[in-house]
Amino acid sequence: VFESLDEMFTVGIGKSSDGEYVMVRYRSKTENEVRYLSVRESMQVVLDANAADTDVKVDFSPLMCCLRDIQPNIEYSADHGAGAWWLKTKEGCTKDHFRVLRKRTGEGSLPADDDFHVFLPEHAELCLSS
Repeated sequence: VFESLDEMFTVGIGKSSDGEYVMVRYRSKTENEVRYLSVRESMQVVLDANAADTDVKVDFSPLMCCLRDIQPNIEYSADHGAGAWWLKTKEGCTKDHFRVLRKRTGEGSLPADDDFHVFLPEHAELCLSS
């Protein structure tokens, strides 16, 4: 599904809290990127390939999306739930604290967002943890 050719980076895989997405985490000590794949869409591709009764390998790469492009010295953790993508990041923070960003995905009656918006800003005296 994803291969790292840079030995400074590691690749990990997991699922979102709501179970809707498989997430591929590509990270180094100072930056990272998260790619995701819809479980529902990928299962449909597998079912279609099985129905066609072929020995063709299924290619999931066209279904994989990048949540945020890698940026130098920007780290974030990502998850999906309640119809939105959530990021915990130090990007844009003045102290060594975190803030939470949200990007609604347009599920249900909620409109989709074009980009991430601050949901919980950095607090001068409090620091978010895991």
